[in-house]
Formats: sequence, C-alpha cells, structure tokens
Amino acid sequence: RGEEEKAIKSYIHFINLIDKTHVSKSKDINIVSDYSHNIKFLIDEKLPSQIKDINHLKSFWKKEKGVYLGILLSNVFLKNGDKKNAIKVLDKLYKLYGDPIAGNKLAILLLDTDIVKAEKVLRKIQENNPSYSETSYNLSLLLHKKGKNKEALEEILKYTKRNKDPKGISLLYKLLKMNGFEKEAQKLEKNFTK
Repeated sequence: RGEEEKAIKSYIHFINLIDKTHVSKSKDINIVSDYSHNIKFLIDEKLPSQIKDINHLKSFWKKEKGVYLGILLSNVFLKNGDKKNAIKVLDKLYKLYGDPIAGNKLAILLLDTDIVKAEKVLRKIQENNPSYSETSYNLSLLLHKKGKNKEALEEILKYTKRNKDPKGISLLYKLLKMNGFEKEAQKLEKNFTK
C-alpha cells in the first residue's frame, strides 16, 4: 500500500522474533514461519538498501541485541559506507554469542585491516563450529592472502567437499595450479566445463 516505513518496521520486528527463537534454548519454541528460512536474504540483500532510518534500527538493536538484527545493522552501515561501525557491531555480536555467521562476516571485513584478528576469529569459529563450512572458505581466502597456499588448499578442499559451491571450485582450481597440481587442476577444469 506504499507504507514503506511501516513495512520495514514490521520486517525488523519479524527479524527480532527470529532472533528470539535463534538464541532460545527452549525446546517448545517453534520457528516463527516458513519465511524465517529467508532470513539471510532479508538481512543481506532485501532490507539494507531500503532502510533509511538507521537510528531506529540502531536503538532497537541496542535494546534487543539480536544476532540477525545486528547483522542487518552492520549491512546497513556497509551500504552507507561506514565499515568502522559495521565492524564494531559484528565484533560485539561475535563476543556476545560466538555466532559463526557474525564471526565470518567480521573476519572478512578485517582481512584488509587486521588479518591477525581475522585469522583468530576464523580459527575459533572452526574450533567451536566445525560443521559451519563457510569458515573453511574464508580461511582459505585469508591463508591465500598470506601466501600460505598449501594450507589454503586444505581449507578450500574441506569447503568444496561439503558444498560443491562454484565459488569454492574456482578458488580450488586457482590453488591447485599455484601448488603445482596441474593434472588435478586440468581434471577439475574438464569436469566443470562440460
């Protein structure tokens, strides 16, 4: 009906409800709706460019401290070119919850400014959440950036074995070639260009 501000506030309230189920240890709380499966799309793609009143979201997040609300806030900061505040929010989220999504986003933002901290965060996530495969992908990027290509290759292999994700395959191809595995790189290229 053209009531964008009301719609955005409703989305923010919805995300807050998802956050409450996300951090709850109670077995009797159900997922709010099927739309909760689209939470990543909402917080990463749909809402960041639509939110005009960052102060409302900021004060709401300060009160609620939800993981997804915080990630949304950091994405809005990034959309507005404010990397410093995006990092602050993700750092706080990671310290509060040890959330692997927030931690991975934090580490990626730190790659250019504090690679040591980025690696510590990723290693800690990998230790505490070994099944969260995105960490292996991000760790392979970090290790490649540090010139540790053999270790980067090990991490990207972990990632591609779990996900079969094209972004992992292209990095795997590059690392195979850099580590002298030309036959394997050609075989991989042949399998994915058919």
